[in-house]
Amino acid sequence: MRRFILAALISTAGTLPAAAGDRLTADLTEAQINVIKMATIARFAGTKDICPRVHFVEAASFEVMFEAGIQPDMLQSTEFGNVVAEAALVAIEKQRENPSDFCAATWQLFGPGGPFRWQMLEAN
Repeated sequence: MRRFILAALISTAGTLPAAAGDRLTADLTEAQINVIKMATIARFAGTKDICPRVHFVEAASFEVMFEAGIQPDMLQSTEFGNVVAEAALVAIEKQRENPSDFCAATWQLFGPGGPFRWQMLEAN
């Protein structure tokens, strides 16, 4: 089950089309969309005691976004907000299905030794 949740979290990357015709569109690349989704999922897991044994590392999420070329003005775009909303909804759904598997999967992704350069979750 844990692998299924891990796969579902990873598969959320790259599924949201750009907001066409919106004057606040940031023209995000697929790589930037993936980074936003991963940071959103990590933030969800590591805040408000969703996964009680971990906390979110804010500085790491800023580093990840900076490396992906996401500029501060992009954070106000409709497209950025849509990506965050989609990732949050997937994270909420997966967490509600099985909270302990969700927390274990996010720890594997965003904790120490995970596949990302910047560790976005730390143990409490």
